[in-house]
Amino acid sequence: MDAITIYLDHMFRGLPRTPDVLRARGELEQMSLDRYQELLAEGVSENEAVGRVITQFGNLDDLADDLGIRTHLEGAAEAENVVYVSREEGEALIRSRGRMAWLIGGGLAVIMAGLSVNVLLSASESELSPFGGGIFLVSVAIAVGLFVVGGMQGQEFKHFVGQRIQLDESYEREVRARKRAGQTLFVTMLVAGIMLIILGVAGTATLNGLGVGDGAAVWIFVGVALGVGLILQASLRRSALERLLGEGNFALVNEEQQKSNSMISRIAGPYWLLMVAAFLVWSFGWNAWHISWMVWPVAGILFAFIATLIHSIRNTTDT
Repeated sequence: MDAITIYLDHMFRGLPRTPDVLRARGELEQMSLDRYQELLAEGVSENEAVGRVITQFGNLDDLADDLGIRTHLEGAAEAENVVYVSREEGEALIRSRGRMAWLIGGGLAVIMAGLSVNVLLSASESELSPFGGGIFLVSVAIAVGLFVVGGMQGQEFKHFVGQRIQLDESYEREVRARKRAGQTLFVTMLVAGIMLIILGVAGTATLNGLGVGDGAAVWIFVGVALGVGLILQASLRRSALERLLGEGNFALVNEEQQKSNSMISRIAGPYWLLMVAAFLVWSFGWNAWHISWMVWPVAGILFAFIATLIHSIRNTTDT
């Protein structure tokens, strides 16, 4: 049955994820599985049953009218752009995402280390150590270099953007299997990253509550460096597999969804840079390390609200 599901995924891969297409996908899968069970009941072997089902239901062009997706199928055929990716290119893409995670995570860790040194070397609540400030600026310079190099990873794959990737059948099965096998590790790393960030905040809050305010903010920096590093490793490696399979954020979507995603991507960079600036100004300007960490959860909630609002406006305009 897995072979039938994978085949159907391949059939519908180039179509937009509209309600009609998703409904048709579900109907065809149910018909295919029902026929598969009927053949097994008749004594047909599993491999032969799969072959017969694919032969009967494997041509989407013949079924498009019955499923009510003829318009979607013709539109996808006209606009479809396919790029064929070899196993070597696919593995190179996965490795580039891994390097990107290490470089960006390392840059963030360097900044957090600079902030930690700055806090620990503070001469008093109202006066910062010039030596600590110098170390912080050096850490920022190093981090920017790491961010730039990290952002350049995978530039040779820019031509994949807006294209539907076609893999060799055996390699596609392998990538899909790797994604399924790595699901538990992916979730574990995300949960662990989030927990480390929360523990960093909790450690700072606890020390402040006990009256040990000097240097308490360091725990936030440690938690953020470790937590975000884990999240980056999990997310970027996962995104490479989804890029190759055309799933998740890389699934083909309709024009309005593409505009929404593009707008959110353009907003994200300046938005988070603004949040970093607000955090640093508030923390250093008012020596508010004990509370300035609140910028991050509020910023995350606000960004989710902005993204949802953009999608809602786009969908309302489209209808």
